[in-house]
Amino acid sequence: MRFTLSLHDITATVVSAGRMTQAAKVRTFKQKYNSYLQKHFTLTRHTLVADPTSALRTGDVIRMVPERHSKRIRHVVTQIVAPAGAEGMAERPRVLTGKERERARGEKRARKVERREGRKEEGKKREGRGKEEGGRRGGRKRAGSEGVGDGGKVISGVAGNEGSIKKA
Repeated sequence: MRFTLSLHDITATVVSAGRMTQAAKVRTFKQKYNSYLQKHFTLTRHTLVADPTSALRTGDVIRMVPERHSKRIRHVVTQIVAPAGAEGMAERPRVLTGKERERARGEKRARKVERREGRKEEGKKREGRGKEEGGRRGGRKRAGSEGVGDGGKVISGVAGNEGSIKKA
């Protein structure tokens, strides 16, 4: 398989894999120049990466691209550059391509829409069971629950008794 580098490809090392489903933590390196010392320093940054097939192992060197996957996962694996350990790539599942990821996301979205439509239809069938008939939402009112303590009244403005409760 031949890969071409794009401007957005980032090389990283897997720090933690297998603890989260379909995700891994990776470490990226960046050089920052300090103008006062006139020297470059290496900065490390940890990032969560989407791994849809769970192919990554700790120690792998990978290539990833920025792609919003979820709230915290903003990169996706595109290639395993150097696998770690004696275990070869033959035993591992392969990394999905961009088109395969898009197709899988579309199928997942279609299943979600189908479930949502099913719930809407089910809700129309059960319509009529509202709050007053003991439906799920709202619940029933309990006796003596006026909303303030044990049914007492709040007294305010009396010297020394701001916010105290007086029993009725």
